[in-house]
Amino acid sequence: GLKFGIGTDGLHQGLAQEACYISGLGAKNRDVLAGITINAARICGADKSTGSIAEGKAADFAVLEGNPFEALKKVTSVIQDGTIIF
Repeated sequence: GLKFGIGTDGLHQGLAQEACYISGLGAKNRDVLAGITINAARICGADKSTGSIAEGKAADFAVLEGNPFEALKKVTSVIQDGTIIF
């Protein structure tokens, strides 16, 4: 039941590795995904504008294929402010 956020100011693939570590420690995949999205936004006080896909929020997200923890290392596209940039 503990809510946690996951983030890194290092290499982008560091986030994927942190997610894998936390999953390996027994966290449910759903909780790990929340940790890198909505929970991280809440901790930073930014959840009114980012952290989940909802009307009125920044449309910044990555599209992944496959196991999300492995796929974080292989992003297939990126949407920033509602525009596909990759």
